[in-house]
Amino acid sequence: YERWVIAIHESAHAVVIRSIGQKSSAQKLSIVARGRQLGTAANMLTDRDATVMQEPDMRRHLLAIVSGFAAEKIEFGVVSTGVHDDLHAATGLARSMVTSFGMSEELGPVTIGEKAGEVFLGASLQDVGQVAQATLETIDAEVERIVGESVGTAEEILSANWSAVYETANALVEHETLAGAALDAVLATVKPTLLD
Repeated sequence: YERWVIAIHESAHAVVIRSIGQKSSAQKLSIVARGRQLGTAANMLTDRDATVMQEPDMRRHLLAIVSGFAAEKIEFGVVSTGVHDDLHAATGLARSMVTSFGMSEELGPVTIGEKAGEVFLGASLQDVGQVAQATLETIDAEVERIVGESVGTAEEILSANWSAVYETANALVEHETLAGAALDAVLATVKPTLLD
């Protein structure tokens, strides 16, 4: 059962990435545990050569990150502890979009909580003391909205491509790792998704 959970989760990453046409530097899926990671969608989430990302790129990246969470909800009705790292990454990216890159409609084109020398590793915006409680609440609401919208979109993409998720997951359970032509073969039926 655990292998199936991991296979569904990792397959979802691959299906969503293929569907949205996200650039990837390498493609390999595995359900073999490595340290805390239960499986891997190795190097599939981003173009590592990109130095500048625009908001649509960041939103596609978020979709790819939350797709494992969305798939677990669809397949099992609940999520596992395997979603932790993805949710941590998604929340951090959404928070950066809101507080560092001016990508929040509610807060506008500002950076929040960044003052030279004050924000350091381990410090939160609240610890800095320069941000009002109402602003912190708006930040949290915006982060929740952005991540929630990403989960919803990922669920739509996965539902439209569920047969590819299943085919990929079954192949992962059988072979443990998929790459190259074998991965391309199971992802061949993935329908492209046009995002706004």
